[in-house]
Amino acid sequence: QAEDGIRDRSPSRGLGDVYKRQGLRIVDGGKEKAVECGRIDITAEDKTGALVVIELKTGIAGAGAVGQIMGYMGDLKAENPAKKVRGILVACDFDSKARSAAHLLDNLSLHHYRVNFEFPILRRSA
Repeated sequence: QAEDGIRDRSPSRGLGDVYKRQGLRIVDGGKEKAVECGRIDITAEDKTGALVVIELKTGIAGAGAVGQIMGYMGDLKAENPAKKVRGILVACDFDSKARSAAHLLDNLSLHHYRVNFEFPILRRSA
């Protein structure tokens, strides 16, 4: 999946900054966690002990992505009723439906990612 590229590079790239700023510790052992609704891309725990579902999307995320992460969050809450659960949806951008839905969800934050291509010259031709 394209999301694997974001996940695999996350500790040394911008997503690692999200982890640090929010005091997150990855608790999924580097593997997607299977829940009833599907597979959570990244499962973390914040400094308060709350579980954090991180869903990675390539391109523009829509209302379906919001529904998807909310399903994962609900499943995780059912497995861990004593813990708080929140979500971070990471995408290149969000459509108006995703943004509107997120306004009502205090336990969901939206994060943009950017891709910066560099083309260093390794060898010049004669």
